[in-house]
Amino acid sequence: MFILEGELSYRYSEINTIAEQGGTTHRNVDGNLGVFAMMFNGFFDLHNASPVTPYLGGGIGFATLHLSNTYGRDNLGKFIFYGSGDDTVFAYQGGAGIEIAINRQLSMDLGYRYFAADDAEFDSHNNIFSSMKFKSHNAAVGIRVKF
Repeated sequence: MFILEGELSYRYSEINTIAEQGGTTHRNVDGNLGVFAMMFNGFFDLHNASPVTPYLGGGIGFATLHLSNTYGRDNLGKFIFYGSGDDTVFAYQGGAGIEIAINRQLSMDLGYRYFAADDAEFDSHNNIFSSMKFKSHNAAVGIRVKF
């Protein structure tokens, strides 16, 4: 009924817009953000008489966000630059899905997970400080093997 799991994951996102606190928006930005996460998850299986078992749960852990060198121009054509950096922050996720039994030891897993990491702080040699929060919606397809 209860499943514990450890999860290592990597997510990648391209940056094409930067919004500053003062309301300035920079478009046509070239950069990316990579997220390596280590999570500890728990899921509850909602058993019933059918071969389809719904489940729900969530997890907590840590994520290291890596910001690449990021370039662009603001609305006035002024060049902007954010240097690369790393920060490790608290992360959490919640999810749900269904397990479809193929036989007693093997089943297919179809699931959804919402992942979020706290604000990561980056600073560069140009005295530009930035903060980013990473969120993602993820679909998963897998195979479960029971021992």
